[in-house]
Amino acid sequence: MKQWWVLFKKEWLELLRSYKIFWLPIVFILLGLSQPIVLYYLSDILQMYGDLPAESVISIPNQSSVEVLSATISGQFDQIGLLILVLGLMGMVAAERNSGIMSLILVRPVSYSHYITSKWAAACFITVISLFLGYTGATYYTTILFGKVAIFECITSFLLFALWFVFVATLTLFFSTLFKNTSIVAALSMVILIALKFLTSFIPKWMYWSPARLVEHGIYILQTGSVGEYFIINIVSAVLIIIIILAMTVFYLKQVVLQKSEAS
Repeated sequence: MKQWWVLFKKEWLELLRSYKIFWLPIVFILLGLSQPIVLYYLSDILQMYGDLPAESVISIPNQSSVEVLSATISGQFDQIGLLILVLGLMGMVAAERNSGIMSLILVRPVSYSHYITSKWAAACFITVISLFLGYTGATYYTTILFGKVAIFECITSFLLFALWFVFVATLTLFFSTLFKNTSIVAALSMVILIALKFLTSFIPKWMYWSPARLVEHGIYILQTGSVGEYFIINIVSAVLIIIIILAMTVFYLKQVVLQKSEAS
């Protein structure tokens, strides 16, 4: 455990040196704040900058606080936020492989599982913290501008969305271990995630187990206060897939190190 803690602290130092510990939360906070503020002042923005006749009247239907927060989750966090997260985490292992740091670490008696799980824990921590700050900002401004939102439903929705983002971080870590090129890591991660979301939306009968449904469940809970169909199945499947991906990542890392040792 002491070895794992040393590796985990190394990851935190790397987050500090790369400033990810600062800019990732800031980006998510901006994403969370922008949606409710823009929607609230949308009619004024269109009136001022929409190049419309002076006598024109803009009428925008009033939106409830739940609708605004749901739009922030699906539009800001689950699209732009997803891309930002993948770009921020794509070099977790690939960068160390390219610089030779990984070889210097693993040439010592360091557990492969400790190496991967310490990176995973640091990535999940910064991911959840960033999401929490952005989600809190979105909830706060939505409450001020559009009305109250039920606290319990907000917390439940956040936990489901956090699990989805942990899945995203885990998948990115896996591809970062597979490939040295960070562009390939980002591209493959996004392609898989987009494909998963697409298939989940268009063939729900066959994709009822999909972790991508966690976002749908979170929004459904916000809107209705109750859980949707396959709620437990989606949580269990997300946790199991995360564990399987982590195990595959450790296994592949061992193969990479063994191939290097045999080649030398």
